Amino acid sequence: ARAHQWYAIHYLTATGRLEEAVQEMKKALELEPASLVMNTFMGATLYYAGRYDEAIDQCRRTIQMDPNFAVAHWHLGLAYEQKHLLDAATEEFKKAISLSGSSPLMKAALGRAYAESQNNHEANEMLNELNELAKRQYASAYEIATICVALGNHEEAFQLLGKAYAEHSFHLVNLNVSPQFKSIRSDPRFQDLVERLGLPR
Repeated sequence: ARAHQWYAIHYLTATGRLEEAVQEMKKALELEPASLVMNTFMGATLYYAGRYDEAIDQCRRTIQMDPNFAVAHWHLGLAYEQKHLLDAATEEFKKAISLSGSSPLMKAALGRAYAESQNNHEANEMLNELNELAKRQYASAYEIATICVALGNHEEAFQLLGKAYAEHSFHLVNLNVSPQFKSIRSDPRFQDLVERLGLPR
C-alpha cells in the first residue's frame, strides 16, 4: 500500500499524471481501507487532480474515522479553499492548527485563507508571525510563499520560493500542480524554477 501511496503522491502527482495518481491511491486504499493516512492521501490526490467535491467527501469520511486527525482537517480546508468556501476553509484550518499543536504548515494555510477573504490585516499578522518563527525553527518557506501570492506580494513570494529551493524543500515537488501558484505560473521566474527542479513544464 505504501508503495502505491508514494508513487501516487511523490511521482505521478508531481509530474502532472493526476488521474493515474488517483488510480494508484485507490489501490493503496483497497489494501489499507482503515488507514487514516491512506484515506487522507486519497483526499489529497483528488484535491491535486482538481476533483474538489470528491476530495471534500473523502476528507469528511476520514474525519468521521477520527475527528482529531489534524491533517484530514487541513486537506478538507484546502479543498474548501479551492471551492471558494473560505469561511469553511478557515474553520478547518483553525481546527487543524489546534489539533496539530500550532503547526506552521497549518498556520500558513490559515494566513492564505485570510488573504483570499480580503482579511489582509490578519493575513499579514500571520505572515509576520511565520517569518519570525522561521528565524528560530523550521517553517516552510514554500508554504509561507503561498500567503504572499494570495496577498499579491509576488516579489516576496519568489524570494521565499528561492529560499525553499536552497533548503531543498520537499514541498517543491508539487509546485507545478499546486493551485495556490496559479496566478504566477506564467512568470518567467516560476518557469525557471520549474526547469531547475526538473518538473514537466
